[in-house]
Amino acid sequence: MTVEVELTEKTWWNQYADLEGRIWNYNRFISWVIRRSYLEDMVEVLFRPEGRVLDVGCGDGWVSLLLAQAGMQVEGIDLAEAQIELARSRAQRMGVANVIFRCASTDDLARNTSYDGVVIHATLHHLSRRQQQLLFDQLDALLKPGGRVYMYEPVAAVSPRPLTASALDRGIGIVMKCLRDLSRALRLIDEDIRLAIKDGWTMRSPKESPIVLSELAATLPETLRLCQVKYWHVFSISYANFCMELKPFWQALFSPGTIPFYLLDKLIFRLDIGKHLLSWPMAAIQLEKI
Repeated sequence: MTVEVELTEKTWWNQYADLEGRIWNYNRFISWVIRRSYLEDMVEVLFRPEGRVLDVGCGDGWVSLLLAQAGMQVEGIDLAEAQIELARSRAQRMGVANVIFRCASTDDLARNTSYDGVVIHATLHHLSRRQQQLLFDQLDALLKPGGRVYMYEPVAAVSPRPLTASALDRGIGIVMKCLRDLSRALRLIDEDIRLAIKDGWTMRSPKESPIVLSELAATLPETLRLCQVKYWHVFSISYANFCMELKPFWQALFSPGTIPFYLLDKLIFRLDIGKHLLSWPMAAIQLEKI
């Protein structure tokens, strides 16, 4: 990675580690509605009995710990010290021993180490195309033959865009803006989040942008095969993140609203509209080492 980008992202994630963790660690109800199916898919794709999995950009460790609880040996790495501290604390509280967390990049991994699987959860879109290429070259060297990579990332819109996609982007965008404006006007949001917003915080870090699938395919080494792209979420994620900004009482009150948003997402993807949205639809991207 270039030093400038690495330090910019590292500084941002260290500064907002706790805040981002509170948003992305959904409450039990929202997690059940939104995450249950794709996390089951992730475990199914990556699972090998006593297999070794690398979690690149592990953050506060919740994905690493899920895979460790499924029975795999997991190594989580992240550039931000604050994130690794949160991950280690969580593992200790949960009593999970088959996971280690290190503040490192893939450059720091020993080349005599090999993995059965790699998970990249909402991390790749923080890297430039050149950085992505370097990462995949490194992972290609670390993966065993037949090893798999499971990525969960926002994906850029595919053109041409139908009018229905434009209407959905605009309509749901207005709904979400009204909800956020109302919650802030009525002081429904968590006080720490309110102060962070006042200081200029948003959910997006300085360098992130959605993955362009055609560019990703061109970036891959010859021995890493793109197996599947499956869209999972779009507007339900926006609504879930909105809920997690709220104070506990209001969060509980608004959480059931994730159900209609999730059902809307399923309909959108079934009708093949989701790939044309500008609202950063989240997709599972699977690779295999051949």
